[in-house]
Amino acid sequence: MEAALITSRGVVQLNRCAQCVIKGGTFTECVVVPGMYNGSCGNCKFNVEGGYCTFASKSMEIP
Repeated sequence: MEAALITSRGVVQLNRCAQCVIKGGTFTECVVVPGMYNGSCGNCKFNVEGGYCTFASKSMEIP
C-alpha cells in the first residue's frame, strides 16, 4: 500500500534508481516522495528493497 501511495503522490524521477534500471519494477516510473519512506522509490518499497534504493537516505543504507 505504501508503494502505491509513493507512486501516485510522489515526484517522478527523470533518472531511475539503480534497482529500477537493473530489475525494472511493478510500476512503470521511478517515483519518490521527498522526506518520506527514507527517500526510497515506490518500486523498491514494493519489492521490499527500500534500503537498496539509490535514492534512499545514506544514513539507512544497507551494506
